[in-house]
Amino acid sequence: MLIREFLEKRYSAREYEQKQLSENTIKTIIDYAHEIEASIKSVKVRFLFLKDGAGVYEKLNGYAGYAGVMIKSPHYIGILTEDENYRTQIAASYAMQSLIKKLFEMGLGTCWIDFSNAGARLQDELAGSELRNINYAISVGYPKKESRFKFVYVPSAAYSNVSNNPYRQISESKSDKSGDRLPLDHFVFKDEFGKQISLDELEQRGLADIFSRIRNAPSARNLQPWRFLIQNERIVIAVKNPASKESMTDAGIMMYLFEGMAHDVGIRGEWSLLPLDEFEYESDKYAYVGEFKV
Repeated sequence: MLIREFLEKRYSAREYEQKQLSENTIKTIIDYAHEIEASIKSVKVRFLFLKDGAGVYEKLNGYAGYAGVMIKSPHYIGILTEDENYRTQIAASYAMQSLIKKLFEMGLGTCWIDFSNAGARLQDELAGSELRNINYAISVGYPKKESRFKFVYVPSAAYSNVSNNPYRQISESKSDKSGDRLPLDHFVFKDEFGKQISLDELEQRGLADIFSRIRNAPSARNLQPWRFLIQNERIVIAVKNPASKESMTDAGIMMYLFEGMAHDVGIRGEWSLLPLDEFEYESDKYAYVGEFKV
């Protein structure tokens, strides 16, 4: 499945059929998770398949969840890391988003769950592991159809007949129940923050469709903390509020989706993490975290 199709069709499942996945399905998931683990070279991450969903729910209800509400699911998958620095946070969420796409292709539902306040209640699950940090997980199972929270894909305004303002938004378009998505000129800049890049240049570089679609990427509370700079033959990603774990998690998700979209349209390359370089823009703190050479 192409990333663009995934972005258009994805949903978050808040309720599940309390039906266990088959052993073959679980094996397929675990095998794919191991492939992802091996592909992450910069840091050490490990997926943790929590098979006893009922037991995990009972243990963590009131301590973890989505928007403060624990999601009841037949299974959960966490991701363990050796530390909590920004590189690890980005790599872990990049890896998790890769697994989410695979699960979606398998017809399974998922939902991000904040485990950051639940570590002490999971120590028996982590016993013997050198990786003790588990900040978030996903629920996984067969979703109840009526519980699917669909993220409505909203493309940017049509590219034709918009020469006066190529970034205008269609007033009746809504991204999802969380609110409107940022227009392109609010998160894609040329050379320096605040300097607009023309739609013609984005099209000439083969980037217009990519940025139009990834603006629908998920982020915590729909805060959309990511920003992009296009500088000659490289694209740099920065995040707002770099001290926040959520911002770095959102950066990893965005980097996975951007890279996948680029590969879908024939642009080779991959993200390299940058030293955390903080700066201020419009009274907010940001930091550059990665570059993608095109």
